Amino acid sequence: MSNPVALIVIALVAIGALMLFQARRRNRSMAALRRQGFVPGQRWSSSLTVVTEQGTDRFAVVWPGRYQIFRAAQIVSIDVIGQEMESAQHRHKVQIELDDPEHQAIGLATLNRRDRAERWAREIREWRASHVADG
Repeated sequence: MSNPVALIVIALVAIGALMLFQARRRNRSMAALRRQGFVPGQRWSSSLTVVTEQGTDRFAVVWPGRYQIFRAAQIVSIDVIGQEMESAQHRHKVQIELDDPEHQAIGLATLNRRDRAERWAREIREWRASHVADG
């Protein structure tokens, strides 16, 4: 194998190992959340996971290594954000703005999947609307 090809293979293996490591950390965080009595409902996952709790107005944001629980009323807005990249490609994410001093916004990346971002935003808005009476 030539030197550049070997470096590319090593880089790909390292990226794969890092992704696996982060997924395992996020799974351990989700397990810790369940041990606290949180019963997962709907779930949306990218580099982090947003998961609702069955039968309540609570939801959790799960990062690799930790989680934070919020209430539906803390969601201020839900938007689909598109960012133009090179070669006329776009990246999309669902941005959830929160009424929380430490976590003002979180983003669920869907890469070039605008349809997925719009679906996730709609589902999260519907979940929020079913748990919060806007006055």
